Amino acid sequence: MEKLKNLFLKLLFVFLFSNTGFSQQQIDTLLLKSYDDLFELFNTESNFEKKIYYLNVWTKKAKEEKNIPKLMSAYQTSAIVYLNRDEVLYYCDSILNYSLGNNKYDYNTGSSYLIKGGFFYGKRDFKKAIDNYIKAKKYSRNEYLNFSVNSSIGILKDRIGEFKEALVIHKKNYLFAKKRIKHNSNRMYLNSIYAIANTFNSLRLLDSANYYNKIGVHESLTLKDSSLFNLFVLNQGTTEYHLRRYEVAVDSLKKASIYFKKNQDLPNLAEAYYYLGRVYSKIKDVDKTVGYFKKVDTVFRQDNDVLPIIKHSYEYLIDYYREQDNFKSQLIYVNQLIKLDSILYTNEIYLNKNIIKKYDIPRLLYKKESIIKSLNRKEKTSRYVFVGLVCFLIVMGVIAVCQFKKRKIYKKRFEQIIDDKNFRDVDKKELNSKGGLDISVNVSEEIVFQLLSSLDSFEKNNGFIDSKINLQLLAQKFQTNTNYLSKVINQYKEMSLTNYISELRVEYAIKQLKTNQVFRKYTIKAIAQEVGFNNSESFAKAFYKFKGIKPSYFIRELGKLNA
Repeated sequence: MEKLKNLFLKLLFVFLFSNTGFSQQQIDTLLLKSYDDLFELFNTESNFEKKIYYLNVWTKKAKEEKNIPKLMSAYQTSAIVYLNRDEVLYYCDSILNYSLGNNKYDYNTGSSYLIKGGFFYGKRDFKKAIDNYIKAKKYSRNEYLNFSVNSSIGILKDRIGEFKEALVIHKKNYLFAKKRIKHNSNRMYLNSIYAIANTFNSLRLLDSANYYNKIGVHESLTLKDSSLFNLFVLNQGTTEYHLRRYEVAVDSLKKASIYFKKNQDLPNLAEAYYYLGRVYSKIKDVDKTVGYFKKVDTVFRQDNDVLPIIKHSYEYLIDYYREQDNFKSQLIYVNQLIKLDSILYTNEIYLNKNIIKKYDIPRLLYKKESIIKSLNRKEKTSRYVFVGLVCFLIVMGVIAVCQFKKRKIYKKRFEQIIDDKNFRDVDKKELNSKGGLDISVNVSEEIVFQLLSSLDSFEKNNGFIDSKINLQLLAQKFQTNTNYLSKVINQYKEMSLTNYISELRVEYAIKQLKTNQVFRKYTIKAIAQEVGFNNSESFAKAFYKFKGIKPSYFIRELGKLNA
């Protein structure tokens, strides 16, 4: 219904606007204007609907003139206008229809994937976000676009807890921004400072966090950027909390929270409330601790989006009300924590990173059931039991649906492996468009041909199952040097030697499991050693990486198939 209502409003506006704003004669007049004039009209217009109208005229003009660069420029501008709305996907995909496969428009391709990644990040669909960021990285020939892509990937890594990897990215971006774009794009420069300061906080490298926070505060004050200034104030408040300078921390966190509340920046407001709660818990002010953690819950109820660390506020409230023998309030916050964990649990990246540890859903359900029983004994009324059971069934239903979807995905991947003919396209990059070998690797055609032939024999003779094989030994075996061999594998197999060997071993294991019943009875450890892995963990990790399921699941389903 909400989508229909929005569509109706848009159609209504078009009707009214077309009858009161622009006549056909005005449209024809606008089409005669230059692209620069249309952009100027768009850029100086404050009314959103009129801005969109000028963009549509710009698009229409480019289509009629078959001016592809100007058309993509119009689409790109439209994507930015609709940045946080679903329409952005349409404009990004429209650009990709023209730019993909055309090297002239690599920048447009990369920026479109970057915008799509940002849209999905905003929706907290991190799987789709990283997929689009990776595609953007592939097409980021421009150093400024590359900076933006790296920044986005670094922020995503921060969000999922890969802080050390994020720090490497943020350091490079900060140095680039400081040297190249500090004066041309001050906000990008400030963002790079904030990113590195925030990650230092997460790693508890507090001297470094303090250093960059001070730079950020000074620069943002100079540039009069209140948004980033308050982010640095929040970050400094967090640093002060970790340094146990609680009075200073409270001052910074309260100032930041006032700004974020006024501007309805809910995720950052929740973080400010959370650390205020943590500060007061350290100085044993229980009332204020409970008060701020309840404010965190209020924000979560509005936004359904908080950082994973904020789970601690619910854990505190649950323990607090348990000590008060307040079963009703305890049940409320158990339900909220179940809801939060369910949101994290359904995100594939969070699932894979094992973020849900202490208060995982099964344990919470057990706790919830205990609370309901205690509440029932205390108040002796069936009403609460009924409500609790309904909630319990709903949660269990949600979990069951999630598990069903997960099993369905695994089943589909299993079937794809079974249907696969296991033919390895060894020569997929051997020929260039002229029909000869691609010698862009700076290796002679004769040596490339010799190494490809050796690799072909290596694969056919299953040389990869030797657990001691490495680049040095393989180069000796092929009577070449490691540099040539590494280049050829990277170019023609499109992966590193480690991944190349691992994939061959996984494919070999699958082939043996399909065809050899005795092999199927081996333990995972025995199979791993049989195909060249040193231990079961590295085998299982490689199997999941290349096939998307665990080897234990594959063997179990294979057994059912052949039963």
